[in-house]
Amino acid sequence: MGNTQRKEPEQSYVNSVFSNITKHYDQMNTIMTLGMHHIWKTKLTKIVSANHPQVCVDIATGTGDISRKLSSIPSVNQVISTDILPEMLKLAISKNKNSNEHHKNSYFASTAVNLPIKSNTADVVTAGFSLRNMPNLEQAISEMVRIAKPGGIVSTLELTPYKTKIIGKIIGLYFNKIVPVVGSLISNNRNAYSYLPQSVDNFIDAEQLKLLFEKCGLVNVTYIKLGIGTIAIHTGTKP
Repeated sequence: MGNTQRKEPEQSYVNSVFSNITKHYDQMNTIMTLGMHHIWKTKLTKIVSANHPQVCVDIATGTGDISRKLSSIPSVNQVISTDILPEMLKLAISKNKNSNEHHKNSYFASTAVNLPIKSNTADVVTAGFSLRNMPNLEQAISEMVRIAKPGGIVSTLELTPYKTKIIGKIIGLYFNKIVPVVGSLISNNRNAYSYLPQSVDNFIDAEQLKLLFEKCGLVNVTYIKLGIGTIAIHTGTKP
């Protein structure tokens, strides 16, 4: 289960972890999830597209998978993507050049807790697989709420601690034993992929995250679980 008293990760350590695996980030995501992360990101995009957004913001965009999917929504005319790591942004920009909707996307270096975006800007604000890496989770979610327009949607895609003992043991074995070995073979960085299960274990569970969304001012907060309960998509509306 997730921790009710979450141990906040250190930003410098998180930055170091992801800086060192940037080149192999997409490849490892595909291997670790057996390619399912693409389906989950598409599911998030489909959920927020029901709001017919025009302006979207993707926080901690990484290599830009979600931002490119957002730009494919017919109603969207602008997608703003931020990430704290220049290495990730450089790769996201490079991948965006091959997108049919590349002209819709812009990229900025920024922390999640101090976004260079005016309040009430976005119809949709997203974050994928990044909340558990944020040292100031409540502040980051509050910042997402700040930049959303009234009636706008905040939606996140994140790993969530597993509650059932049997599945928990199987997933725990996979993440704690197998993933670090594969990560070491591909990226020559076992420590980075040992951080992954630790970050999930230290994270709050889906119900606790729902309550935090509400605490930060969102209403009509819901979530769905995917990937045998290991993935959660949360969605809330700014009143």
